[in-house]
Amino acid sequence: AISRPNVSLQTPTRPASRHMKRPSQFNLRNVLIATHDALATAFALVASFYLRFEGAQLADGLPFLLQILPWFVLFSIVVSYLCNLTTAKWRFTSLPDALNILRVAALLTLALVVMDYAYIFTSHSHVLILFGRITIVLYFFLQVFALSALRFGYRYFRASRTRHHARTDNAAPALLVGRAADAEVVLRGIEN
Repeated sequence: AISRPNVSLQTPTRPASRHMKRPSQFNLRNVLIATHDALATAFALVASFYLRFEGAQLADGLPFLLQILPWFVLFSIVVSYLCNLTTAKWRFTSLPDALNILRVAALLTLALVVMDYAYIFTSHSHVLILFGRITIVLYFFLQVFALSALRFGYRYFRASRTRHHARTDNAAPALLVGRAADAEVVLRGIEN
């Protein structure tokens, strides 16, 4: 008789660090990260608008931009939370975090495209477009820059500071043997 292998049809569980925190469990660090992301979104949207338009076009579109800006910033906080940007530690920023930043920027850019088309089809004013393609493309790149610059800068700062302390404090070299995931947990624990 041939025995069947024991195969589980359940999906593997994700590590506890990847589960989303409920907003009621946020600490000061999470609130500061959410605030940074909101300010980065506001900066990217207003800067892309100012870089693209000037004169009469800027004067025509600015009141509507300032009207939708608070709602769009609130929407960006929700998107950042759902994409796990508000719960990730900046000193461990890595490729998955960069992909989350791209995901957030792409979703927010898509929302701007939808908003632009909705404005075109429902507007009865002399302004035919709200943002336009160039503004939306500018927004995407400014949003990626605004969300990632401080994260990667802080990671570099922490890594260089840790490297500096390891070289100057007469630290003894150590060799960790085992799985990379287990060694990473030990190293992150030491770094705290």
